[in-house]
Amino acid sequence: MPCIKPQNPQLPACIKLVIFDCDGVLVDSETLSYRIYAEEFAHEGFNKTPEKLMKLMSGFSLDDMLKTVASLRGSPLPPDFKKRLNAHVLTTFKTELQPTKGIVDLLTALKHHSIPVCIVSNGEADRVECALKSAGLSHFFDKQHRFNVRLVEHGKPAPDLLLYAAHALKINPSECLVIEDSGTGIKAAQAASMAVIGFLGASHAQNNGYKAKIKDAKPSILVNSTQELITTLFSQS
Repeated sequence: MPCIKPQNPQLPACIKLVIFDCDGVLVDSETLSYRIYAEEFAHEGFNKTPEKLMKLMSGFSLDDMLKTVASLRGSPLPPDFKKRLNAHVLTTFKTELQPTKGIVDLLTALKHHSIPVCIVSNGEADRVECALKSAGLSHFFDKQHRFNVRLVEHGKPAPDLLLYAAHALKINPSECLVIEDSGTGIKAAQAASMAVIGFLGASHAQNNGYKAKIKDAKPSILVNSTQELITTLFSQS
């Protein structure tokens, strides 16, 4: 079976599966998403800047985010709020979402080397599908290689979804590499005993505070761009 043999000793000697988070890794969606969250929460009297919401809830599933906001505001959100919020996000994705800079080059290189890839996302299926289609990335991921939060009882930071994906694709966790932009995702990879790269290549990850937060999560290594990630994986393969 094909594998990547990176020279970095912090990574597996033979990587047989690369597991991507979606938001903030494959697609540059976090700045867009948190702008919408801030707008919609403000309509319900919960006023936080997009930056503060991101700091508080980066990597959360939508359900966990809504539970957190309801707790902080001291009252439940309206019954139709999730549906309304999700519709706003998907509509915006269709017109504004872009792939993360350089990600097409990385996916093309992985395909050239016949390395399997998959998505493991705390997002729900409709959001993942919309993101891939809007960013022009659908053709890189087989349908059966797209794993969303509804497939398991506990999403990230639990390891369940990562382990589910590895089992489904018949790859040992020790031979997987996870690409993550959030502390939540990094914790999940660590709990799954998978190597994880902290990815800082999307627009939301450019401030020093965010970078420090990801560094504090102690990923196997950090990369600041997709080009750095490509070099890390393929310089000695």
